Amino acid sequence: MTNLLLHSLNKYYKEMMALEGKIFVLNGFVKNFRDDLKKRETLDRELMGAISTFRDLSKITKGNNLYNTGYGYSLRTSVLESEIEIILSKEYCLTLSQAYEIFETYLADIFTELFFNFPEHLVALKLLETKLHLPRKSLKDFVKEKLGRQKNNRKYINSLRKLSPHFVEFDTKNIYKLNISAWFDLVSELRHNIIHNRQVVSDKLLEFLKDKERAKLFKEFFERKTTSDGVVIFLTSEKFNIVLDRLNEFAYFIFKSLSIDNNLDPTYRLTR
Repeated sequence: MTNLLLHSLNKYYKEMMALEGKIFVLNGFVKNFRDDLKKRETLDRELMGAISTFRDLSKITKGNNLYNTGYGYSLRTSVLESEIEIILSKEYCLTLSQAYEIFETYLADIFTELFFNFPEHLVALKLLETKLHLPRKSLKDFVKEKLGRQKNNRKYINSLRKLSPHFVEFDTKNIYKLNISAWFDLVSELRHNIIHNRQVVSDKLLEFLKDKERAKLFKEFFERKTTSDGVVIFLTSEKFNIVLDRLNEFAYFIFKSLSIDNNLDPTYRLTR
């Protein structure tokens, strides 16, 4: 019998692969473009540029209606290497934020399926007073309301700890000796900073990183870089790939933990 939680994991991996494939293509094209230019360009010159303009929406009379803001962008040979790194880092960060959104959906999906088939867990987590079977759609809305509203999705992780001894056992004592819950909390906080502060390191993030374990995890998986925007969260291709790998491994770890502790087959297989 197919594990009833398997569809949620398959759906997650399918969406993640589509995301990873696109950034893989972009990464290859941009780096090939950079390498080609470096071979051909020997003098410092402007390679490309752009200016910012606007029109006055209320100017309905004839005449010029295109204005220059006075701001522009220029890519020169002398800064090609560093600028490409900054451009790619921004794309990696934005892709990570999208990956996090996919992971959030996965958490809602797998807990919905778990509660649909094992409604007694709703009582164990004190989400309901008595065991009640709800339609899937209503149940998913309920799950997102009760578990997904807490900062950094911590209530999902806390629920895993309450429901799965396997999760508790290997949360820190895993193949990487990585506190995966603390790592996920860090990724959650960084995703918030990427979206709402355009990667610029905020005072709130600095406060978050005062914790020694968080600071250590940040140093291992991420970087900071001073750019024209200020000090920003910075990702290299290597670290970006490692972060996505850990996220995908965390997804399977959650699936396996919930499977084992509900007497389901934890083997991964592709379902159609």
